[in-house]
Amino acid sequence: MYGNNPYNMDNRNDPSGLYHCYATTNGPNCNPAINAHIRLSYSDDWIVQIYFGINDPGEFWIRYFYSGSTWTAWKCYKASS
Repeated sequence: MYGNNPYNMDNRNDPSGLYHCYATTNGPNCNPAINAHIRLSYSDDWIVQIYFGINDPGEFWIRYFYSGSTWTAWKCYKASS
């Protein structure tokens, strides 16, 4: 588990893991102050990020970086009850 404040979500050199942060830059539009996110990387140019805002229960965001390109836009998913 890693914690950086503020955490730049565009950083491609960080290891895979669970991150908890008080503040982020380049996060999704919801971008609550307190969040947790999962980063899974095969290499520095094949990465997926899953973002959970602590104050947004039932909602999470995903984006990808692949083929040495650029980050995709954040896409919001809502859990159904």
